[in-house]
Amino acid sequence: MMITHMVYVEKYKTFEENKMLKILEAADDELTALLEKNGKVTNWTKGRQEKLLEAIKALEEGYSQVFYDEITGDLKAFGEQEGGWIIDKLREATNPYVSFDFVVPSAAQIYAAAEASFLIMNNGMTLDLESMINSVFGTRAQIIEQSLRQGFILGKPIDQMVRELMGTEAMNFYDGNMQRARGALERIVRTAFSHMSGVSRNEVYSRNDDLVKGYKWCATLDSRTSPTCIAYDGRTWYYDKDNAPSGASLLPGNVTPPAHYSCRSTTVPVLKSWKELGINIAEAPEGTRSALDGYVPASTTYSEWFDKAGEKVQRDVLGAARYEMYKSGEMKVTQFMKDGSWLSLEQLKQRGH
Repeated sequence: MMITHMVYVEKYKTFEENKMLKILEAADDELTALLEKNGKVTNWTKGRQEKLLEAIKALEEGYSQVFYDEITGDLKAFGEQEGGWIIDKLREATNPYVSFDFVVPSAAQIYAAAEASFLIMNNGMTLDLESMINSVFGTRAQIIEQSLRQGFILGKPIDQMVRELMGTEAMNFYDGNMQRARGALERIVRTAFSHMSGVSRNEVYSRNDDLVKGYKWCATLDSRTSPTCIAYDGRTWYYDKDNAPSGASLLPGNVTPPAHYSCRSTTVPVLKSWKELGINIAEAPEGTRSALDGYVPASTTYSEWFDKAGEKVQRDVLGAARYEMYKSGEMKVTQFMKDGSWLSLEQLKQRGH
């Protein structure tokens, strides 16, 4: 159920992405109209430039606030829903054998935790939620000012500046400078909701550590999975790390998805056994997790799945040269990466492969 739910979360991210893009589209339409009102101006004096840029700044600040209010409101509601869903699943797992008095974090508590938690990305960057959200219109502001100032210097007419900024209908507007802002919004919206999902789960797990002793990283089993998520898949974080099982494959810290922009990983709780809880009943059988080619046992790691995935998937993930090394039996898929990135062929040669 945990992994099936992850599919619905991905669909919800797409819904939010499309919803937030409509705000950008409305801003684009109003910006275009404002620029076209100045279409007859040919002598762009310093004063005229600054007056136009100030009007654009006021317009963008208004839409930035609309975007901020919409996405933060939706993130709070989503975090509360995710936390409630996890609590429901924990209740299902323990009933009717035992009745736990679960601690349910509020929407405000989950959102405060999300604001306070830094996202540690696989490129070494650390981001906070507030800065990430604000960067959407920050990126737009940079693109608009750079594009227009260049146009003023080169004496371009307004209609040309609009085309270069917004793109053309013939190219579905992908050829405009603003496409970078749209791409940034898509990545940031998906990443923000991944972050809220990861934090809400961790808040539930950690507040109910009389039942939940930790969590396991669960990556998507397909050919698009990032090196970081491949390396983290199946690894566990225990809240009482001093009493972690001997030989357990541990995460590098109390890290939760996302590991990078548009991350699709999630976490699943590691529950105390009935024996650990002092209850004399048989343990539940192992469940399953979804993969590109169907369902596999829940304990299957990315590396184990990859070994059986077939040549096409293996080549897609590794590339031709790495695939030949892998095929020779020299290395496991996780040995082709370090610190969340693929090792170059030169680095692999230096290691004797």
